[in-house]
Amino acid sequence: VGFVVYLIAILFPGIQTANLSGFYPEEAFFPYGVLLFALAGGIVIPEVAIITDKNRKLARLATTLGTLLPALIYFLFALVVVGVSGIATSEEAIGGLTRFTGTRVGFLGNLIGFLAVFTSFAAASKLKPRLSLMPLVKKLSKIENRITIDGYEMVLNPKTHKWKFTHLLA
Repeated sequence: VGFVVYLIAILFPGIQTANLSGFYPEEAFFPYGVLLFALAGGIVIPEVAIITDKNRKLARLATTLGTLLPALIYFLFALVVVGVSGIATSEEAIGGLTRFTGTRVGFLGNLIGFLAVFTSFAAASKLKPRLSLMPLVKKLSKIENRITIDGYEMVLNPKTHKWKFTHLLA
């Protein structure tokens, strides 16, 4: 994210409005699939609920900002790339910018892109049976302290390290 914001900052003054004249509204949703994939973060909503301790207002704010900020960064990045490189815009954006930013920035951008994909794959590839990036720890309740039900399923909240009855999570 930092590298993309850095690129936006250094390239923004170089935008040429003539490069933006080829916008066709009927093609505005052409990259729909790419944007939908890039902004699809629904899988983290349960984790947001846990982190915010089910505070609906805070969870809603985190979800809204977590969607709108990346969308704004994507929009500004696309605007800068097309505004600077025009018809020389390449499919992956960074390659077409090397003419304007130099090969070092192009190399760094490609390296960051490679590492972003490779490190997520590397972390997932090291998973072993019964190991998870987001472990689910369960147990059955026992009558003690404030618990009055025996044998009811409970899950561990990784943020608070407290046990909760499963039905309270729904």
